[in-house]
Amino acid sequence: MTFDNYVNATGLDRPAFGEAFLLGEGCSAIHLLGRGNDWYQYDDLPLALAAVREHLRSATRIITYGSSMGGYAALRCGAAVGAHVALALSPQYSNDPEVVPWERRWFDDGHRIRWLPALEDVLRFGTPGILLFDPLGQDRRHAALIASQTACTLVPLRHAGHPVATFLNEINLLRPLVAALREDHFDAAGFLGLARSRRRESSVYLSHLALAQHPRRIALAIDLAERARAKAPGSAIALQALGTILSRADRHDEAIAVLNEAVQLTRRTDPHYLYFLAEAFVAAGRNEDAIGQMADAIALAPELAHLRVWQAKALARIGDLRGAVRMQASAIRLAPQRRAYRTRLWKYWGQLIVSAIRRVLGVSNRSPRPAMPR
Repeated sequence: MTFDNYVNATGLDRPAFGEAFLLGEGCSAIHLLGRGNDWYQYDDLPLALAAVREHLRSATRIITYGSSMGGYAALRCGAAVGAHVALALSPQYSNDPEVVPWERRWFDDGHRIRWLPALEDVLRFGTPGILLFDPLGQDRRHAALIASQTACTLVPLRHAGHPVATFLNEINLLRPLVAALREDHFDAAGFLGLARSRRRESSVYLSHLALAQHPRRIALAIDLAERARAKAPGSAIALQALGTILSRADRHDEAIAVLNEAVQLTRRTDPHYLYFLAEAFVAAGRNEDAIGQMADAIALAPELAHLRVWQAKALARIGDLRGAVRMQASAIRLAPQRRAYRTRLWKYWGQLIVSAIRRVLGVSNRSPRPAMPR
């Protein structure tokens, strides 16, 4: 039984997570889709899980399977459907800001979602989990919390990124992993050894290894990123890594060209690649171009407040303080709980007032120097 991960295009008219893969493997499957990126916090979820459990009464082996948000659900819903094991790739323990206040990757969603305490009795831990994750980021903290509450086999994959599925697929270990769990003979130590022996064949591994290099090793970082692109010329992940590192090296024209290639590869449908391209424009001092990319990113994901905060900063950098105030205010309407957003709004208002006073006094208002992205 699979659970969908976080997606840019929400709704129910789309393929489910693992649907084509499991069909090709001849494996019977049930797929659970949510109408949005809501971490399965739906009032009718217990009824759906009960219906699944009834349907699976005669099944001899049941596996729940998901990645990232889907990994959270695979673990939480496993006991409710009678699963024997949960396969969770880069799962979260939770995205509730009251539970994991240090998790910032999906901050706006965490505060938007109405977390349902009543579901905790249904979505309890209890199914043994196989967790594969990159321990060099926040996923390590989630894995530790999950392991503190249920029996788990932890498989840390350094520089595999989030989620680890792309890395596993590149080194031809995703299919054997699922097959081993179906047959109930997964050897974690042997699997980890195979992953380590093959990892340098992965563009994902090389990309994340490149991004992790110290600034003093910029030449090594570029070499690793170039090797990643050579391994997978059509990989947006590899292009994003190379473009970001070229930007750090002040090779701005090359960086913009590479990151634009990633944006075109994703058909301008992923706001995150637009974000990286915009940051490269900022680093090059091309703020007007950056703002155009930011506007496109916001149009793709109008519900994400942090994209508007990001554009407000860029508008302030080029001296458009009125635009910065409007954009920051729109972010606050989407995420009123974020005090830092209000603080920044007052900062822009203060700068706008000072600018107006300087104009009245006939003092020149210089446009601020473009700031490097952080």
